[in-house]
Amino acid sequence: MTLQELLRKRKKAILDRCLNLLFDTYPHDSVTLMKNQQNSFANPVGSTFRRELEIILDGLSEWADPGDLTPSLDAIVHIRAVQEFRPSGALAFMVHLKKAIREELQGMQTGPEHLDDLARLDLRIDELTFAAFDLYVACREKIAEIRVGEARAERDRLVRVVQAMTRGHGSRVTGHGEKS
Repeated sequence: MTLQELLRKRKKAILDRCLNLLFDTYPHDSVTLMKNQQNSFANPVGSTFRRELEIILDGLSEWADPGDLTPSLDAIVHIRAVQEFRPSGALAFMVHLKKAIREELQGMQTGPEHLDDLARLDLRIDELTFAAFDLYVACREKIAEIRVGEARAERDRLVRVVQAMTRGHGSRVTGHGEKS
């Protein structure tokens, strides 16, 4: 059996193992919801993780071009980038994916052809990890731009308020103005 066939055969077990590793990075209260609630409206984060990781696993088992998996990576990275994770923690799901594959396929491969395929698979996962890092950085830059824009808008609003106050009530606000 080829590595691709093994990946397809063990996909559900790999996906479940990877999701459990990913969910374990969240507080206990959140994990229960993400693991048990299958409804995508009641559990959009868990549903997105499951759907997109399954697409990534399918792509890996078909030796898909890493660029074809970017939308799925992006969906996961967007969620992780806005949460309270350090960059390494936000992208740990890629290490979890590699670990889940290794653990599920342990002892199932025989022969040197599997070693070559496994090395090739590891390289693909590493390429996806680098792509995920680029997506993460882009997300964090966008978040920073939004925050700077919000701060500027707030500053401009406050400047307008102060200007309106000084125009209308110069003597009370600044201590200057006409004498009564």
